[in-house]
Amino acid sequence: MSRDIITEMNKVLKNDIVNRMSFFQLQYFLINKEPTLQSKMWQCIREIRTRKDTLENLQREIAESQDQKSLLEIEIRKQKISEKKMKVALKNHSEDERKLYFDESAIKLRKFNRHIDAIKSSITEFKTRIKETTEESEWFLRTLEELQKIEPLKPFDDLESQKQYWNERLRHDMNLRLLLHHPIDVELAKTILSLNDEAPIKKELVNIIEKVQLMQVHQNQNLKKSLRKHDK
Repeated sequence: MSRDIITEMNKVLKNDIVNRMSFFQLQYFLINKEPTLQSKMWQCIREIRTRKDTLENLQREIAESQDQKSLLEIEIRKQKISEKKMKVALKNHSEDERKLYFDESAIKLRKFNRHIDAIKSSITEFKTRIKETTEESEWFLRTLEELQKIEPLKPFDDLESQKQYWNERLRHDMNLRLLLHHPIDVELAKTILSLNDEAPIKKELVNIIEKVQLMQVHQNQNLKKSLRKHDK
């Protein structure tokens, strides 16, 4: 007995999962990746802006789809009116001619109805995406509110907030490389050294560079001593 695969899939999809990021992902892979409270709030605002645009676009898509559906329903009504008129107009035509017209009309009606079904499916999908995007938006709004209880939101160009953000972000990158025994790449070093002289991470890197230079001096001195002994 052949399987009705669509029916089976519909049964499974009654337990369908949401097609969005989980709140766990939003918390740990988007917000918690940010190094400071201010940058966490800035990220919330970016995500809220993105989802606001998405919601507005989806609402426009639904309105456009509903208009397309209404136009198709008008076409169906016009086609049915035309059929009634043609029944009279074709009364004296051959049976083949009448059959061709009504076969063609039936095909047009089926196509209109399939198109309407596709639009209905699209509208359902748009509404599902609106629901999921709204859930994410509400999560970011709540998270932003909770963060603001700890520290007030500051403008993106607030000098102290930017200093703290870049110091912590670059510190994280540098420390991670050191912990994993990877060299500090040139671009990261250049970025850190371009910070203001009072930046703690810049002082740390300068201290590391000075230690490396000192080690190289000692190594060179030891190498020269070794060569002199060898020459003797």
